Amino acid sequence: MTTEELNNYILHYLRKDKTHTAIMLTGEWGSGKTYYVEHDLITFLKENKVTAITVSLYGLNDVAMISKSIYMELRMSVLGGNLQKL
Repeated sequence: MTTEELNNYILHYLRKDKTHTAIMLTGEWGSGKTYYVEHDLITFLKENKVTAITVSLYGLNDVAMISKSIYMELRMSVLGGNLQKL
């Protein structure tokens, strides 16, 4: 699957999905997942007026840590990077 095909597949999923859930991208270490998301997918989604945040699960040990990481990323997104101390 090409980058363009993957981008369009994800965009279609986001627009048609009724569950409003996250997407998890998996693959071997060093396969280019982070590069793809940061350099291709996020740009593509912004061009198509889709808001997205990314959260790495590296080093997160439990659901509470994942939830906090998602919350902090959303808060940074909403505040435009001006995170207030909680």
